[in-house]
Amino acid sequence: MQLKIHLSDACRYPYEYILELQNILAKKHNVTNESIVITGGSNEALRVTGLAVADQGGDIVAGQPTYLALMSYAEAWGGKINWVPVDSNKGYDLGEIEKNINDKTKMVFIANPNNPTGTLLEKSSLSKFCERVSEKTLVFCDEAYYDYINEPNYPSMDYLVKQEKDIIISRTFSKVYGMAGLRIGYLVLKPELADKLFGEYSPYGRNKIMAQTNVLAVAAAIEALKDKDFYAFSLKKANEEKDKIYKLLDYLDLKYVESSTNFVFFESKKHIDILSKEMLDKGVRVGRPFPFLRLV
Repeated sequence: MQLKIHLSDACRYPYEYILELQNILAKKHNVTNESIVITGGSNEALRVTGLAVADQGGDIVAGQPTYLALMSYAEAWGGKINWVPVDSNKGYDLGEIEKNINDKTKMVFIANPNNPTGTLLEKSSLSKFCERVSEKTLVFCDEAYYDYINEPNYPSMDYLVKQEKDIIISRTFSKVYGMAGLRIGYLVLKPELADKLFGEYSPYGRNKIMAQTNVLAVAAAIEALKDKDFYAFSLKKANEEKDKIYKLLDYLDLKYVESSTNFVFFESKKHIDILSKEMLDKGVRVGRPFPFLRLV
């Protein structure tokens, strides 16, 4: 309904609408408006951050496998990635990641929960890691799947932004809010860091290198944040479907990783090319192949 109402506004630039969304998100994360950067999906945020870091020279330390958007863009612009394999439980090895930080490191990338493994870091370990490492280098925490975390009182790392740490948090409206096609996400970071990476704050956005989203996406995001019933429904359905997948994988005696996201990472016991063809024949397309297959 709100999209229909705002269709007549599609001829306008999104500045005024973005300011309203910034205000709502600033209150949600308990930061200033200047600490919120609205982006055309979190992929835009990841890619532009990768570009900005690579442009300044230096390396990025990241776990593997993980979500590649930031690192792929950084590499395309001359950045170097130091990859650290996940541990035997398919989770980040924070100790090894920290050991790989050196005087050339410009950023450490963490996706929590991780994509594609679905693993969740122990909250105390993550908090201490981010507090410690953000004193040495910039930390990027991709929290695209944060809403799916079932552990009570699991903290967002946004509290470190309020402490003026060198940390960036990314969020998206593509997952639990179901708005992937509208392309809207945002970053939470201290204003001076946002100024340095993306241009100075203004009512027209930090548009030095960051593209704007659109009026309809912003209007939908504002309404999505108000719609608590749909939010609860979306989480409930994701958990129900995930339980069905667990039961099926148990029945098939296939190994899998318990997930804190809306997908399940499992071992198929088949070559990925063969399995991809068989699944396509059943009407299921495999998005990205891994040594394990991610089932969404």
